[in-house]
Amino acid sequence: MNVLLVQPAATDRGFIHLGLGFIAASLEERGHKVGIVDLGLEGESRKDIARLVRKAAPDAVGITALTPTYPGALSVADIVKELFPKCPVVFGGTHSSVLTDEVLGNSTVDFVIRGEGETAMPDLLETLVSGGEIGDVAGVSYRRDGKVRHNAPRPLIQDLDTLPPIPWHLFDMDRYTGILHGKRAVGISAARGCPYNCVFCYRGPAAGKTIRVWSPERVVREIRRAREMIGVNSFHFWNDVFTYDKRWVESFCGLLSVENIKIEWDCQTRADLINEDVLGRMKDAGCTAVMLGVESGSNEVLENMEKGLTKDKIREGFRLLHKVGFETTATFTLGLPWDTRETIPETIEFAKEINPNFAMFYVAVPFPGSPLWSICREKGISLSQDWANYRILPFEFDIRNMVPVFDTAKLSVEELGRFLKTAQIEFQLGRLKKGQVLRGLKNIKDIFSLLFMRSRSIRKLAGMFWRVFVDLFLFLKQKLFPGIRKAS
Repeated sequence: MNVLLVQPAATDRGFIHLGLGFIAASLEERGHKVGIVDLGLEGESRKDIARLVRKAAPDAVGITALTPTYPGALSVADIVKELFPKCPVVFGGTHSSVLTDEVLGNSTVDFVIRGEGETAMPDLLETLVSGGEIGDVAGVSYRRDGKVRHNAPRPLIQDLDTLPPIPWHLFDMDRYTGILHGKRAVGISAARGCPYNCVFCYRGPAAGKTIRVWSPERVVREIRRAREMIGVNSFHFWNDVFTYDKRWVESFCGLLSVENIKIEWDCQTRADLINEDVLGRMKDAGCTAVMLGVESGSNEVLENMEKGLTKDKIREGFRLLHKVGFETTATFTLGLPWDTRETIPETIEFAKEINPNFAMFYVAVPFPGSPLWSICREKGISLSQDWANYRILPFEFDIRNMVPVFDTAKLSVEELGRFLKTAQIEFQLGRLKKGQVLRGLKNIKDIFSLLFMRSRSIRKLAGMFWRVFVDLFLFLKQKLFPGIRKAS
């Protein structure tokens, strides 16, 4: 079959969608012709989508969607059915895996694959071609006789080495803007799953609670292949907790050394999963930057969100990273149900204390499938039904385009908006006082690339710079001249 896989427009265009890539590779391995369209690159107007779909003339279409891209995914499905009414449309991704019945309530969506799609998608398409029984395809949901039917769950893929390699040839790699320290970088994964219970995480239903890994040997082969095919030497690892299995990390770093592979890479992990020895091995193997999820500067909030960490443990993690010499990023989540007018300033002060090179302040979003989603529903908290609003805004100063999706009893939407607007500014001013801002910005290309990844045009980029300037001016005016008020 001629299969078209579609990534709806997302918030940035830095890295390819690895999930679609692995599904595409599995389809190619089973003899299908595959094309991938990333609407973040190609445009998301109806005219753009219709042109791309008409050009592909697909026999089947697969569309992936996170919650905020779900409305865009439905628009793609509508256009596919207008142009090719008999073309089966298959939805996948975390949103579809959790809210399957709602997704199949749309007449333009024929099937939903719940969970991993690398084996389910080829099995489904081959069943359609052969006229077999759809009800026998594990992990698939569909409509029959006006009712939504759910087939048995499909077991997670335990041996990830059985998956074919990333099909770099199906992506227009020159159009992706991912970088690491001013050098072109690509995303890669060495594991799936996470055993932790952070309330905001939505990946559990699709990826599972057990960590499954590609072997160190396979990951090194993928790195070699990427270097040969697309000429990159910088890699970002998407693992949720890269250092969960320290023996795996030691083996991987050892292979890079033995095979004399000189690359630069970064990763993310937890403060309680690092020690000086493993960090030293990572540093020697080319790792230059590590991101830790901090989330809050309040021990009470950390406990309520089941992070499994304390401020002291987080302090120790950053102390080790600074000692070994890594560039560090800390992520924070503001607006959790337990946040108050006191805890968010405490979080901002904690960000200054642990002193990462970069701090990223996100707004709490109760994604379907996350524990936070369940908590909000159990507490009777009213949630927005406009899925396009379910987005987090890292490193964004303009919150005027952000629509919070829930209120808490302790913090109004307006107050959260003010905190989000000032958090990044206060953090950077704290670093400026220490004379560390310029040292943190090792390569100005990183900053411009980060902004470009969140901008669709030069015009929008200029507007972003202007909003940053205005917000900084208003912030300093309020701090320096608190008695001045705008005349009524």
